[in-house]
Amino acid sequence: MNPFLQSILLLIVSTLNAAYGCQLMLVNEIQVKPGFLVLGNLGTLSCQSSKKEREVEEKLDKLVLARMFPTSPQLTFSQNSLRDKWSQSHPDIPLSLSGASEVRVNLHNETLEDTEFAKLVIQEILNVLKPDVPTRIQFRNQPRSMNLPVGEWSLKVDTTKVQSGHVRARILIMGKVIQQYFLSFDVLEKRLVLKTTVSQLRGSQLDPNLISIEEDWVLKGTDLLPASSMNHIERLLFARDIEAQKVLIRRDILEKPVMGRRQRIQAWLHRDGLKLQMEAESLQDGRVGDVIEIIATATRRKFTAKVIDSHNVQILR
Repeated sequence: MNPFLQSILLLIVSTLNAAYGCQLMLVNEIQVKPGFLVLGNLGTLSCQSSKKEREVEEKLDKLVLARMFPTSPQLTFSQNSLRDKWSQSHPDIPLSLSGASEVRVNLHNETLEDTEFAKLVIQEILNVLKPDVPTRIQFRNQPRSMNLPVGEWSLKVDTTKVQSGHVRARILIMGKVIQQYFLSFDVLEKRLVLKTTVSQLRGSQLDPNLISIEEDWVLKGTDLLPASSMNHIERLLFARDIEAQKVLIRRDILEKPVMGRRQRIQAWLHRDGLKLQMEAESLQDGRVGDVIEIIATATRRKFTAKVIDSHNVQILR
């Protein structure tokens, strides 16, 4: 360009700038929320006239540079590119840019840790379960930590399958789902349990000195050996090898037979309001409550009977 013409143009621009008197002081770096990034976000505007400042400020806030998403990378804008952007959009309105030679733009995020996310989901689950005993929720597949914009996200939990141990959690930003998790979990309840203090062998008798009664967390629905079993512990045997500190369930334990095979017993029969008694002999071992076969001593007739205790049965048929 002719040096003379260039001087004339600079003089015209300078004159316009002086008349308008507006300057945008750019900053080195900013953090923004998700949404539209406008030129007005990148610096501080000052004008000689308050009327012109309001006019220019309105145009700066409408000049969109980018759309910021949670997954957006860091953006960088040079002073020259911003000057060109303004000139293309508003060639008739002069604006002086100063300050930083380039502006770095980051999305303002916060980290939602595993523990925080779990607390939010667990509370939703407990609101559905409404447990009447102390309860814990233990996830089988914990999601990783995630970066989310400050104050702009929300959590929605689908609890329709909570009773079967499943839940869906969705992270939403501005109403749009950006992350979704299908989680499985176990429900733990604090219960009074019996525990072995040392290892035990199958067939050995329970020793009250080697069994502790304490509170512990167990899976909901576990068929625990009740603490009341200690009242007749002399009749109990281990049904399998048991390691130390094992919470005992009913399947771990057998009761000793209280009645042996070929044992002489008393058999009782209730009929027509009468209670009849006869001498009999057991044909099987039996525990209290077991149904066994017996044979009457006098008639040698066989009956099915329920074991009442170590010497008595009740004839069923």
